[in-house]
Amino acid sequence: MLAALTGAVAGVAVTVLFLSYRHSHALTLHVLIAVVYCAGALKDALPVRYFIALLLTVSIGKFAIQVGRTNNVRTAAFAASCVYGALGTVVFVLGRPFSPDIGEASFRYVVLFPLAFVYGAAMVKAGLLSKFARAYLGWSLLFAILATVEASRDAVIFPGMAPTILRDGEVRAVLLSEHPILLSVYFVVCVPFVWRTVRSPILRWAFCVVLVSGILSTGSRGALVLVAVLAAVNLVSHLRRARQGARMTNVLVLGLSIGVALGIVTLVAGVEPFEGASITSSDPTVASVQYRGVLYAEVAQSLKQMPFGWGVGGLPEGQIIVSSPFGPKDLALTVDSEIVLLAFDFGAAGVAAYLATMLWLVLGRGFRSPVSGAAIVAMSAGLYVAIHAWTGLPTLALFLVGATASAPTVTADRSLASGALSR
Repeated sequence: MLAALTGAVAGVAVTVLFLSYRHSHALTLHVLIAVVYCAGALKDALPVRYFIALLLTVSIGKFAIQVGRTNNVRTAAFAASCVYGALGTVVFVLGRPFSPDIGEASFRYVVLFPLAFVYGAAMVKAGLLSKFARAYLGWSLLFAILATVEASRDAVIFPGMAPTILRDGEVRAVLLSEHPILLSVYFVVCVPFVWRTVRSPILRWAFCVVLVSGILSTGSRGALVLVAVLAAVNLVSHLRRARQGARMTNVLVLGLSIGVALGIVTLVAGVEPFEGASITSSDPTVASVQYRGVLYAEVAQSLKQMPFGWGVGGLPEGQIIVSSPFGPKDLALTVDSEIVLLAFDFGAAGVAAYLATMLWLVLGRGFRSPVSGAAIVAMSAGLYVAIHAWTGLPTLALFLVGATASAPTVTADRSLASGALSR
């Protein structure tokens, strides 16, 4: 309780001082991106989720005050920001000591995730989308280069980050992030911004090579599938420019994305993912695919047993145990899919919400603008990553979804392309 209260007070002081700066909105974007990339290292030094929530709360309040046309509107915006900040502080301070699991989950769902969505929308309304694109591109290129260096050294380059995540005996680049897979998703999210906003073909391809090099350094197969899908989308978009054709392309891409992802992973692993729904192989690559088969096989059974889910605390430990050559695996501790995690937490409603969001992104917004393309990439990672179980990825994903909801449907790409990224 005392530690949480101390962190809350310190967070309030730092955030207020930071946002009093004249260029605070631009700095907020840089800080947010940096925290997303460095969440793995920062989680031991400060309450990352609370810090992000407080930063976003005050920044949203400042957005509202600046655009308010009357004193009453500005006063109401300031009051609403204070109330929501106080609510978040109460949930953070009291929730964790009362019940760590439920407290953390409640803070994510009630405070952090809604704030990330609203901040993304507010950022677009304030005309900061091009600044975000530049900032995210810069941070992503930097970390992609560092990831390549870390993988080539076969050892971590930042003290305190343990090289515990291996594949085929080699260290997977993690840098300061929470997991190599999350780091790879951050790199893929940057690809639509590079391809749509960098005018110079030489720079565009050079940046893409750097990002793909970073992805390879993380050892993530799922991220490579997403890159392949993005390349296919870009090729098709050049062949079919008509609006109706673009919509049909989005429909085809949605089906092909899932089919290609499953097909490539199956071919790489050399197994049938859903056959038998068990883990029998001692090869880590094959076992990883088999494990995801077990996860999806258990979804139907979980929905039958608990159609409304197990609650915000998630699947209880020891409820579903799967045997494997590496020892018993508790599905409550290792859920590598957003769809499965939503099914465990919220039942059919959670799965429906995820699918509805994906359909809206693909069919309603598509890949016509870089921000919607980035949002589709971030949410598509939920096929092999439990997005909302982490800190950085769900914050980024919901920020992009909020920005997509607020951005113009046709002119977003044009407005970004005219920014400083092309100069």
